[in-house]
Order: sequence, then structure tokens, then C-alpha cells
Amino acid sequence: MTEAIINFTNSLYTPTCMELITKEEIRDALSSGQLLSKLWLLDKFQIIFEKNPEIKKLDTVVVGGWLGLLARALNHLDERIVADSVDISLSATTIACLTLDNCPGTAILSDMMLLDYSKYNCVINTSSEHLSDITSWSQKINKGSLVIVQNNNGKEIQDHISCVDSSLELEKILNLDEIYYSDEIIFPFYTRFMVIGKK
Repeated sequence: MTEAIINFTNSLYTPTCMELITKEEIRDALSSGQLLSKLWLLDKFQIIFEKNPEIKKLDTVVVGGWLGLLARALNHLDERIVADSVDISLSATTIACLTLDNCPGTAILSDMMLLDYSKYNCVINTSSEHLSDITSWSQKINKGSLVIVQNNNGKEIQDHISCVDSSLELEKILNLDEIYYSDEIIFPFYTRFMVIGKK
């Protein structure tokens, strides 16, 4: 994760970047909640990856990828991972392009609800609370894909329109064939839930 943060902060030295991002976004991107949630995901992802040596390559997409930090960290985690970052925001995607500079993954400007998932066998969504319909989104993912989804119970936060109250509730919404991991982390203002499984 350190390498990803360095690439992101280096991108801010590009003159146009500071016109595309607010200090509030920088603060939020580097907040303890954001970073600890990503470190949690990376830790559990690596354990599952190591327990399944038959996995030769994971063509991965991080939807709602924002500024590209998680995708960059995934590309750095293991040479068998190629992780793209997808976001609907042009400014976020522009910065993500710089965050992902010189790594296998790319930043893609797209709505996750319209994305073609056929080229990916691993799909990650750490912001599913922002979706109006998580079930409709998850149905777009290919059968057999590794799926990693986070959500939270921060219902009072603006734009959190599909919060859940437990990882079990998130499991039921995703309706995966196999569950590899399901748990929660309690933060000061909300509890974050994560489910990892196979569709």
C-alpha cells in the first residue's frame, strides 16, 4: 500500500491534478478508514491467493476505483494480478491514470453498471453502499469469478444509499456460490463489512 500512496501523492505534483482534486478528497483518500479498509482487503486477498496456487493470473477490475490507490496496490501485490481501476468520474480517472503509471493495470472511465465484465475473473467493489441496486450490479459478473465486496452501515453519510447491517446481509445480497471470507471491522463512525467469494 505504501508504494500506491507514493505514486498517488507524486501524481499531485502534476499541475493539472491539483485542479481536479480538492483537499477534502485528498484527506478522505488518505484517511485511516480508507487505508485500513484497503489494507484489510489486501491482507485477506493475499491469503486466499496463496491458498489457491492453481490461480495463474487474475484479470482484476476495481469498480468505483476512484483515484486508483487500490488497483495500484493490487498490481504491486503479486505479479499474477493485473488490476484495472474503473470510475465514472473523469477527474478521478485522470488522477488514477497517473497513480497507475508504469504498472500493468489501467484506469478506465466507465459506469460500473455498463462495464463489460467478460475480460475479468476477479471483481472488486469497495463502495457498494453507493449503488442503487447491488443485486443488479452483481448479476453482471461472470460465473466463476472471484468477487470481493465491501459495504458499511453508515446510513447517515451522504450518498450511502445501499448500506447493510452485517456481512451476512451482504452475503445474501451477493448470492455467491462459495464464501471464502466474511467479517467486519468497527471504525469510529461506522462498521465496514467485507465478503469474499466465488460467483
